[in-house]
This record gives sequence, structure tokens and C-alpha cells, in this order.
Amino acid sequence: MEQRFWVTRSGVSKPWPWVGFLRDAATSLISLDALIDSVKTVIFQKSNLSGDITNLGFNPLREGGAYVRAKGQDYWFRDKTGTITKILLGRIEKNGDNTSFDQTEGGRVFEELLKYTDNMKLNLYLVVPPYHSYYVEIIDNLELSDAFDRWKLYVLDKIRKYDTGNRMQFWDFSGYSKYNAEPVPVAGDKTTIMKWHAEPGHFTWILGDRVINRIFREGGQGSENFGIRLRPTNIQAHLKAFREKRRKYRESHPQVVKLINRLVRQANPTNLTSLTAK
Repeated sequence: MEQRFWVTRSGVSKPWPWVGFLRDAATSLISLDALIDSVKTVIFQKSNLSGDITNLGFNPLREGGAYVRAKGQDYWFRDKTGTITKILLGRIEKNGDNTSFDQTEGGRVFEELLKYTDNMKLNLYLVVPPYHSYYVEIIDNLELSDAFDRWKLYVLDKIRKYDTGNRMQFWDFSGYSKYNAEPVPVAGDKTTIMKWHAEPGHFTWILGDRVINRIFREGGQGSENFGIRLRPTNIQAHLKAFREKRRKYRESHPQVVKLINRLVRQANPTNLTSLTAK
């Protein structure tokens, strides 16, 4: 390792220090591993199963079909339910019983974002993603629905405080619309690929386009009962309607409710019991 330093231990400069640098660079660039990785990049860049990013910065998730054919979309929904549960439980542990978003690191960063946006006179579009209804059920199972509501009120309050030029919008695409509540294929089905969602926390580019159309072409394609711009004048009615839609969804999808309840508790039963008992 010391031979890579440009000075000796005593601080004396070494003659020809760049030789070691060139040797390391040559080793990493002109090697069998580097050659193999380069060839793979060329071969797979046109594959329909390789990861990609579009010119607009979106991941088209083309490899999703391969995942489905391997184990079925139901498997990925069940697997990600456990992952999401653990992530949310981790956040509960981190913030403890603190219900003030202002006191969290995310809250402080959020306020700085709003200040910067307003100072620079930029348009800002804040969006609650069109999570699958599974995700909203996970939130409810962890007794976080009230916190979810308070967070929406918190965001609106901060927009009211910092948006001096009426350039900030807050949209909610979560819930129980026909897009959010898209049926998940049965276990063992390795051919059916969902149109709107890859798993509970990620939606397809097709649904993403509908979100964009809804925001920038309000009333256009995909606007039917999908997404709502939250304002101080409609937030309470929206939260009430959201709870009513949740009630109807749970009544009409009892098996889904039981499944999510079981998967959530399987993900981390010890922490779940101690945290939700507070």
C-alpha cells in the first residue's frame, strides 16, 4: 500500500510517483475481468431484460417480465411486503414516539427544499406515488394511517408557509382507485404480468405517464377518480373519503386483508408487537 503514496513516511516526495498510479490504472483497465465486463455491457445493452434509464430519467423496468416468469408476480408482492414492513418498522424505531415531522432529519431537509424552491422562483410538484393498495394496507396494519394523514396535513401547512408565489402543488395518487387496487395474479401464475404495478411500492411507466398527464393536463387521460391536488380547502374531505374507500376495500377484499396482516407479522413479529403496542 505504501508504494502507492506520493511521499514517504517521513514526508519526503518520491521520484516518479505517477508510475504507481499508471500501474494501478493499467491493472484495472487492461485485465481479463475488465475485458469480460466490457463485452457483457456491449452484448446486453440491447437486451429486453437489462436494466435501463430513459432519456427522461425513468426506469422502464423491462426486466420485470423475467422476474415474473421466474417466480410469478404474486411472489414479488409477498416478498416486497416483508421488505416494506421492515423499512417502516426501522423508521418507527429511529423516530421513536416523536410525532413532530419538524424534528426529523427528513423534515428539516424538506423545509430547506421549500425555502430554496421559493427563493429561486421554481415550480415544485410534490407527489404521493400511486402505491398499490397492498402498500396502504401495510401502513394501516402498522397503525400508521393516522400518521400518514398528519403527514399530508404537515406538507400542506409547509407549502402554505413557504409558497409565496403559488408555484407549489401537492398531489395524492395513493389509495384504492382501479389503478391502485389492480388485482394481483394468484400464486404460481408465472405468465400474467400486471399492467400498472411491478410490486407494492413500484408502478410501471404506463401508470407513471398517467400521473404526469393528470398533473400537467388536469382532466385528461387517466384522471377519472385518480389523483387529487390537495389544498387546505379539500384536505379534510379527502382524508374522510380516503378512510371510507379503505373501509369498502377491506370489506370487498377480505382475503387480501388477511394476507397482508399475516405477511406483516411474519416480517418482524417481535419488533411489531413492541412498537405497535405503544
